[in-house]
Amino acid sequence: IDGVGLAPVPARWLRTPAGLPGLRGRYFADGELGGTATLERIDAAIDFNWAIALAAPGLPADGFAVRWDAALVPDADLVGDIGFATSDAVRVWLADRLVIDRWDGQHGGPASATAPVRLRQGEAQSVRIEWRKCGGGSVVMLGHAARADGIQAAVERTFTSLMGLFL
Repeated sequence: IDGVGLAPVPARWLRTPAGLPGLRGRYFADGELGGTATLERIDAAIDFNWAIALAAPGLPADGFAVRWDAALVPDADLVGDIGFATSDAVRVWLADRLVIDRWDGQHGGPASATAPVRLRQGEAQSVRIEWRKCGGGSVVMLGHAARADGIQAAVERTFTSLMGLFL
């Protein structure tokens, strides 16, 4: 999604509760995440443009909701932000802590909401996302962004390692 400052979380970072690649997505036709899900499937990642296609057969074009859950297992350390880009309602929990709460509905065009994180390579963190389509076209993305201080730390570690080769 252009202009939101996030890159999609790579599919290889995500594992369902059953340990499969991706996220478990439970889709609700009622828009309130209540009752029995209309559809349950594994999504490789969250990076959709539902402005040009329906999310799934059997779901309305507007007013549906999704609850995704997975383990987030980065293949590199990340000091930066985890975020969600959408124009609709969203809540994100990381390690059972609510880190993004924009459940009040549309926010104009696609925008991102972020929370600072420090993730370690190979260490799983639970992630749960609740999203509700409020109307109109929808883009939906779980993303991340490294901070300059994280990049600086990586450069310093690399420099220190290289210097050890010459001493």
